[in-house]
Parts: sequence; structure tokens; C-alpha cells
Amino acid sequence: MSQMTVEELEGALHAQRETLALILAWLADKGNDDADALWAAMEERAELEDHQEDPGAVPTDGLAIEGAMMMEFQLILRAARARLAEQREKAGR
Repeated sequence: MSQMTVEELEGALHAQRETLALILAWLADKGNDDADALWAAMEERAELEDHQEDPGAVPTDGLAIEGAMMMEFQLILRAARARLAEQREKAGR
């Protein structure tokens, strides 16, 4: 298997983010308890929980990874909300 370039890797990650956003938007539009629970779980993961008095005072790799994960959840949620608005606009809701 050949090595992916940075651009190819970034394109793959964008495609995965967009796919997740479309799935979330589609589920959220169904408006059932399972969809609401999934949406809430995603929103919960988009918030960094450190439970320290001064988070980030001593930077660690773990905090960097946690921060990157939080940002990715936020990006997925932002994209999902945009797709949901598009779906509802198309449907006239």
C-alpha cells in the first residue's frame, strides 16, 4: 500500500467528517429518542472536561489529543447542524 500524501489524508478526513455530519443530520431530522440521545452524546463530547483548577497549566500530549478530539466533535456538530438546516429548508420546514 502506498503512503498517502498530507493532502490525500486531509481529503479523507474531510470526507469522513462530512459523512458523519450527514448521518447525524439525517438522524436528527427523524426526531426520535434515539436520535436525540445520539445528538446529546455528541454535544457532550464536544466539551473538554479536565477537572483541574488550571487546565493547560502543564501542557501534556494527552491534553493536546483531548483538545484535538473536542475540536473534531465541534466541527462534526457544526457541519451536522448546517446539513440539518439545509434538509429542513429543502423540505420547507
